[in-house]
Amino acid sequence: MTRFALFMCTAVALTLTVSTASIAADKAPIAPDAADRVLVVMVFDGGCHLWCDEVRPIISGVTKQYGDKVVLRELDVQKSALPDSLDKAKGLGVKSFVEGAMSLVPTIGVFTQDRKLIRSIPGVGKGDTYKKYIERALKAG
Repeated sequence: MTRFALFMCTAVALTLTVSTASIAADKAPIAPDAADRVLVVMVFDGGCHLWCDEVRPIISGVTKQYGDKVVLRELDVQKSALPDSLDKAKGLGVKSFVEGAMSLVPTIGVFTQDRKLIRSIPGVGKGDTYKKYIERALKAG
């Protein structure tokens, strides 16, 4: 099986698993700078340049269009950065999501203000895809 085919099979499996499951927010208080805002999390690996570097400007540009309504956090799951990233994820109320997304980077998670997962998007997505799920998160409150 080619590397791309294996990646796509894994991406589909992760999307179906993570997006249909209701990931409860972790019990830690939400970081003040992210409270009451839709949260978009980019899980990446510091060693990933091909796909992660392709996603970063797309998701950054999309989230900036929403101003103060949306906050973007990038969490590096490379071994050396993982403890700090998991602490940040816990503070954001999304540690379970990050732990589940570590095996397939990049993965974008879109969460409501109360940290209900709207959608997990592994791999490189299009700006319109990210907007669609951010809009859903904004409507859900």
